[in-house]
Amino acid sequence: MKIAIADDHNLVREGLAAVLVQSCEVSSILEAASVSELYDHLESHSNVALAILDLNMPGMEDVKTLDCLQQTYPTTSFAILSATEIDAVAKRFLNAGAVGYLPKSLKNEVLVDAIHLILSGGVYVPSFASQSKTEKGFHVTQRQSDVLALMAEGLSNKEIALKLDITESTVKTHISAILKALGVDNRMKAIRESIRLGLVAEA
Repeated sequence: MKIAIADDHNLVREGLAAVLVQSCEVSSILEAASVSELYDHLESHSNVALAILDLNMPGMEDVKTLDCLQQTYPTTSFAILSATEIDAVAKRFLNAGAVGYLPKSLKNEVLVDAIHLILSGGVYVPSFASQSKTEKGFHVTQRQSDVLALMAEGLSNKEIALKLDITESTVKTHISAILKALGVDNRMKAIRESIRLGLVAEA
């Protein structure tokens, strides 16, 4: 499994890489000091499972950069790494499709648990961010709730994208994460499970 770490501080990249290699069975770590370097890595390596992005590195333009990356590399998941611990900021990125918001203050063991959750198809929501949580431990972002509700109404990916004013590839990213986190392999099973867990109302 390949993971990319994009942060303009060498110590942060090296420290995070050491933790991941030791605890998450990562085959290789790709390091980038800017968004442009990250694009170079993702162009050269088509099987990057996860890219962790520093919120304030060169080339990072808030959720615009995240959206562009998700559209260009739909098979890669993206998480945010930041020293900023503000609920509204975390929710903005999670609602835009990030699979996690990782505060730089996290202890190593919590960070490892967060990465394991993400790699298993879940979404890591930090303790300072408001969230809802199902009995299965599935963290539901507002955007995922929106996508689930529209799925339950029978809308297609294209229709969901138009309704939420997001790209179709972003919708697919959300649905993929939802399916994995719910432990199902298709939309109908996801809808049934989400109804059972109270995530959406039964039609």
